[in-house]
Amino acid sequence: MLAPELHFMTLDQISNLIRTGAVTSLAATQATLERIDRIDPALRSYVEVCRERALERAAVADEEISRGIWKGLLHGVPVAVKDLCYRTYAPTAAGTKVHAGFLPP
Repeated sequence: MLAPELHFMTLDQISNLIRTGAVTSLAATQATLERIDRIDPALRSYVEVCRERALERAAVADEEISRGIWKGLLHGVPVAVKDLCYRTYAPTAAGTKVHAGFLPP
């Protein structure tokens, strides 16, 4: 049920499901990655998908939430980060060839 419906949910809905344990962050992240795999070849909307990092961070979020540590609305919710935002864990090209491979400090 989660995989086909996740992308229609609001941030509040997904966050509440994760916070209450109705859905794990890992399950939500896997559903998101499966959808990316399924439809992005036609859309070509992602420059890079940090799959391993997303799954690792989801597992950490699930562990924290299970221990009662809740960091807020985005805690455990899978999100996409535009290539314009600096990320120290992945190149940030800002959609340009001149910045291809640039890894912010």
